Amino acid sequence: MGVTCAAVVDWYGPYESVAAAKAAIREWGSEEVLYLAAGTVGRQRTPKLQYVGITKNFEGRLNADHKIRKWVKDEGLSLYIGEVGSQAVAGRKARHHHKNFTVPVNLAESAIAFFLQLPLNSAKRCSRPKGSIIVLSRWWKTTDYDARKHRRPHHDWPDFIEYDDISDTGSVVWHGRRRKRFSSKLIDETCTRASEELKAAREKQAA
Repeated sequence: MGVTCAAVVDWYGPYESVAAAKAAIREWGSEEVLYLAAGTVGRQRTPKLQYVGITKNFEGRLNADHKIRKWVKDEGLSLYIGEVGSQAVAGRKARHHHKNFTVPVNLAESAIAFFLQLPLNSAKRCSRPKGSIIVLSRWWKTTDYDARKHRRPHHDWPDFIEYDDISDTGSVVWHGRRRKRFSSKLIDETCTRASEELKAAREKQAA
């Protein structure tokens, strides 16, 4: 029987600039975090979820060469910082007993990038997570870290993602709205389509 990791991700934001997000990280003293960017790219007019990442050095990671800095427009940019805990503890209490949850964080990043097919996660869009994972997202106010948000920040951002590597199936759930189920066949098709898109993009760039 395989082992399933469970990651409860407490998201804080939006921060309307990289500088504001970096200032928050400095204040918290956090080490390993997830971060997610929403905004517009190219000719888009409606903000979309664009990229999810993981880092132990947020200030150094989001330099001028980062995809978020290069492609997501500054105007309308929304950055969210996510802390992962081993259990559902309200608020930011996890920061006082910080542990290194490397495996759950890595799998959470992979699951979010793959099942939401985030455009700027060009490589991670092509591959299913490398282990079973359950991701539960919760959103908190930046003005009061103990106050939950009652609405998700973006309509495409789900409350729950599950992937089972034994059956190779998944599920994405928006509480009160809908559920999207991923069969093994659909996961294979998603990998193939994303890989073809990545190959085409690389060929276009090389031409």
